[in-house]
Amino acid sequence: MKAPLTHILDDLVRKMAPVAVTGLLIMIAMMHLPLPGFAQLAPMLPMMAVYYWSLQRPELLPFWAVFLLGLAIDILTGGVLGFNALMLLLLSAFMRPQRRYLFEKGFAIHWIVFMVVVAVYEFLRWAVMAAITNSFLSLGDPALRVLLAIALYPCLSWLLLRLDHAVLKQA
Repeated sequence: MKAPLTHILDDLVRKMAPVAVTGLLIMIAMMHLPLPGFAQLAPMLPMMAVYYWSLQRPELLPFWAVFLLGLAIDILTGGVLGFNALMLLLLSAFMRPQRRYLFEKGFAIHWIVFMVVVAVYEFLRWAVMAAITNSFLSLGDPALRVLLAIALYPCLSWLLLRLDHAVLKQA
């Protein structure tokens, strides 16, 4: 028996939720909110979402979507075209195989791994940007971004988990 169109559309919308939420985080990151430290944290919001979905529901955040989300960041920020797309693809490609080891471990382990991953991720961003500009860039902003991302990840992770349980478990 063929499923009604409303069920098909409902299933499609549910399965696109991780991509849509990550896109929403990109839009939030583009805002100039008058919050202390927001300018430093904003670039990390999509990265945190890609980390989360790559561990929790990688089938709902395919590589093509990660690439397009990263490309959107590059276009919206006027950055080096393909840079964020590559960084997010590398993150997703690295985290997906780790799912086998981390999925059942609990949040504390996920957070510890996140701390290492976000530090490496930001260091790579810093190193590539220093190479592109052919100058030594300050480590102050990247260090602050890492600390803010580590502090915010539990809150964002909790929100994404709520979304996962409310919307996606039915997909």
